[in-house]
Order: sequence, then C-alpha cells, then structure tokens
Amino acid sequence: MLNLIRIELLKLKRRSKFIGILVTLILSSLIILPVLYSDEKLTSWNAVILLSFALISLITNVFTCILSGELFMEEYRTKTINIMFTYPISRTKIYFSKLLVMSLYCLIISIVGAVIFLSVANIANYIHPALTDSFTKEMIIKILVLAVFYSIFNSFVSIVYSFFSTVKISIPLMVVSCILILNATSNNDITELSPYALIPLAIVMISSALLFPIIRHLNIKDVV
Repeated sequence: MLNLIRIELLKLKRRSKFIGILVTLILSSLIILPVLYSDEKLTSWNAVILLSFALISLITNVFTCILSGELFMEEYRTKTINIMFTYPISRTKIYFSKLLVMSLYCLIISIVGAVIFLSVANIANYIHPALTDSFTKEMIIKILVLAVFYSIFNSFVSIVYSFFSTVKISIPLMVVSCILILNATSNNDITELSPYALIPLAIVMISSALLFPIIRHLNIKDVV
C-alpha cells in the first residue's frame, strides 16, 4: 500500500499541483483584508478563524473534485490505469491508495491554508488594529480541531467525486455534486450544536455508503 501511495504522489508531483494550491491559498487569503476593514467588519479572532476555514474548505473541495477527475477518470480515459492492473495488486488497494493521497492533500491544504490565512490576518491587524480580542491558546486548539475536521470531511467528500469519476463517469454530475456540497456546508459552524451541523455528518454517511458500489464496479469492470 505504501508503494502505491508513493506512486500516486509522484504522479501529482510531476503535475506541480501543490504550487497551484499554494498560489490559490495566498491569493484567497487576501479576501481577509477587505472583510477586516469593511463597514460590517469582523471584530473577533473567532470570526476570522471561521471565515478562514470556510474559504479553505471551499478551496479543498474544488481541488479534490479536480484531483478525483485526474486520478480516476483521466486514467481510465487514457487507459494508463491498465499498467497498474497488469501487476498482481488488488484493485481495491489501488483505489484506496488514491483515496489516501487525496486525504493527505486535504490535510496539507487545511494546515497550510490556516497558517497563510491567519498570518495575513495577524499582520493586517498588527499594522492597522481591527480585532477587539486577543489571540489565545484556546483558539490554537480550535484551529487544530477545525483543520483535522475539515481534512477528514473533505476526504469523505472525495469519495463522492470518485463515484462520479469511476462508476458514473460524468464530469457534469461531479461538478453539480461539488456545488451542492459547497452550498450545503458553506455556513456551518461545527463548534455550535445546531441542526445544520448534521449536514456534514449526513454527507459522510452517504460517502461511506458509496464505497460499496465503487469497489464492486472497480473489481468487475474492465478498461476498454
């Protein structure tokens, strides 16, 4: 399994995906600046943290949608997946190796994104104070919890995209699912107990259920 993960990481390394992600995160973090100093500006670090992770999750979601298309749909379209199938390796292992790579990228984006977004907010607040409270140790714990949560959540979301990349093989359906998921989760604060907090849980359950038709399809479907 580790060798399969290394292979998938090497594929992505050649495509310079992380550079594009880094540039996107840096440019997106600049959205914090006008929000801090607008008429309806953010006044607390808690609000900045929640806004930052909402944007980071959006970027992660869109990226995993694109990545799923490349790791699954593109390899089936070009038949490069046939090379992997010639080895005595379980197709299920190949699938989960790709899924774990996407999960790793979700975690990296969440952590790097949090560092970039909050650094921009901290520098801006230092130059021109806008936040009324202080940054505390409790907020660091909250940031870590949010980073882990969103990386896990978006890892499950990537299963949905892999379903439309392998079973249905439909880019339009994959894009529509991405838009629906973004719309359903855009205003959720997982730190607050509310009915809206159940939406991510429902998406995780749906994603888990989709694993069965995905694995079955991969094991019985030949690349033609």
